[in-house]
Amino acid sequence: MTPACTHSAMGRGFALPMVMLLSLVGIIVVASMLTRYGSQSRFVAKHRMRYVEHHTQRGVQEMVGTWLDLVRGGPIRDIIREDGLAFVVNFEGGRRLEVFVRDGQGTLLTDFSDMNTRNRRVIGAALTVLQTDRPIDNLADLTRRRGPMNVSVMSAPPEVLRAILIGSDVDASTAGRVADDIVQERARGELTQPDVLRLLGATGVTPESRRIAASVLTASPVLFEFETRVYDRGRGSMTAHYSGLVEVERRGSGRGNAQASFKPTGPFLTWEVLDVN
Repeated sequence: MTPACTHSAMGRGFALPMVMLLSLVGIIVVASMLTRYGSQSRFVAKHRMRYVEHHTQRGVQEMVGTWLDLVRGGPIRDIIREDGLAFVVNFEGGRRLEVFVRDGQGTLLTDFSDMNTRNRRVIGAALTVLQTDRPIDNLADLTRRRGPMNVSVMSAPPEVLRAILIGSDVDASTAGRVADDIVQERARGELTQPDVLRLLGATGVTPESRRIAASVLTASPVLFEFETRVYDRGRGSMTAHYSGLVEVERRGSGRGNAQASFKPTGPFLTWEVLDVN
């Protein structure tokens, strides 16, 4: 029996279990009924929205978790499209769910609890560098609270790369130049760890600074962001927007993300409600 949904990802299809789809459909139906017939009082409206938000999130998380189980062990390059689209589910009634997967390890970890002394110094110095240009409460797009300490060279913004290099005792001018070289080279294709070492071997980078920076920067990320968008074709707009981080296992020794496999090491590390606008 085929669920009332369609899926697209690099030309492949993955059937989602009927029981899980029916669960999410039920949540969406209840949410719609509550929205349509809910009381006008502020108290009831507040609790209605809290219920809708909580159960919609649960449904989306279960769907993504089921998809991860279905594609377990498959190389990322073979599973998602170039724009990061992993799968699409079209429900009867005009609702559509889209899930995108992206490298989620290009930011600085702000939790120092599992870092050794050297890494605490490097990451701490890098955060200080970033704070010279932005206030600490405006670094959300450059930092994260969970996941590995290492930072992905494939997705880190230039300012994060530069900050890590300065934190590794590279002078600011050289750090900026090396960061630009990394960004330019990754635009041509995926990097390997030897590529990172080569780029860090630029004039002006001492062997010790190179070693320190290479211990923080990685070409093999294991942390991925799952962005979920829910649309209502009747309204013609996005009705819900979520993002969560998942840590996965890696296999093989191929280039970059191509050999990362979607075998999650646990549940979502984070889950955020994003703006729908």
